[in-house]
Amino acid sequence: MLFWRKQFLKSGKRVEITLYSKPECHLCDVAKEVLESRQAYVPMEISEIDIRDSEDLTEEYGTEIPVVFVGGQKCFRHRVHPKGLERRLKEEALRMLKGLS
Repeated sequence: MLFWRKQFLKSGKRVEITLYSKPECHLCDVAKEVLESRQAYVPMEISEIDIRDSEDLTEEYGTEIPVVFVGGQKCFRHRVHPKGLERRLKEEALRMLKGLS
């Protein structure tokens, strides 16, 4: 196991993920599966937000869903690429670890 991962797992921290989606959206379901499949790589707290609950969110993300934020930064739209997600999770975990020092 990589040293940074071991440290992050010991810290008890979780990377915050926000998934903007809506029901009956195939790409949203796929994005959620990719996110959940990487839970063992880096622990995450995944919040799923239905854009239909807000006119503002529907206007902002309606044509881009799924939209994924990692640590408060917009990282993916339409598709979540597994390797890109792993890279982004590592960057966020390292940033969080630096904040613990």
